Amino acid sequence: MSQFGAYGRAKNNQNYQQILNTYYNNVNFEKRNNINISVNGYGSMSLEQYLLGVYEVPDSWSMEALKAQVVAARSYAVAYTNNGS
Repeated sequence: MSQFGAYGRAKNNQNYQQILNTYYNNVNFEKRNNINISVNGYGSMSLEQYLLGVYEVPDSWSMEALKAQVVAARSYAVAYTNNGS
């Protein structure tokens, strides 16, 4: 996903779901609680704890752009770790 594209789309009043649907086909939005992932050099940690260390865009960007980035980061981490395994 283009970070600046998400920023521009949010400035044009698109919400995070519309932004993500622009970049990814057949997006399903769901929340998975209590997922632990294995991080090289750090061991196992919760997905939420891991994401606290991900700084992709400035926090001054609009909330919808930030939401799109968080959903994309969560989705990548879950897919990359095969649901945390």
